[in-house]
Amino acid sequence: MSNAENRSTSQPTVLGPACHIRGELVIDGDAVILGAVDGDIEAAGNLEIGPQGAVTGRVKATSVVVQGRINGPVHCEGPVEIAGVIDGDVVAGEVLLGASASLQGGLRARVLSIAEGAAYRGEVVIGPDAFDEAPEQPATRPAAATTPNGNGAAPAVEVSPSRAAVGNILRRRHELLRQGS
Repeated sequence: MSNAENRSTSQPTVLGPACHIRGELVIDGDAVILGAVDGDIEAAGNLEIGPQGAVTGRVKATSVVVQGRINGPVHCEGPVEIAGVIDGDVVAGEVLLGASASLQGGLRARVLSIAEGAAYRGEVVIGPDAFDEAPEQPATRPAAATTPNGNGAAPAVEVSPSRAAVGNILRRRHELLRQGS
């Protein structure tokens, strides 16, 4: 059996809510984080951060679902679904910001879907080449040092009517793709 077949049939690694890990985690498969990790995580499969889960460090996985919080950059070839909070740069094939999502940091993705109610602050590069042009692992951002106005708060993203129309089209496309699968 190949590693890919083995990963798809094995149980995910689960870090329970009472666990707090300090250090780098390398996981050969899927993982669910329900506790806290202070350190980088690299998962060969899918990574889910549960509602009470918290990660402070770099995250790299095949796909990522965030219901809790990540403080640090995220790099993912597949989708990143955000219902929680990410404070860090995100580089992904697809980014889905749910209604309760909060993202502060640079964003590079081939596809972006934003639900009404989501909050985002930062620079955006979207399109077929956005992921290919990005560095493999985004740099960790110091909280106030990289903000343009120097007071620790990133400027709000202005959405013009044409951008809002594009956002609506992307949301509809995402809904249609989800219904078709």
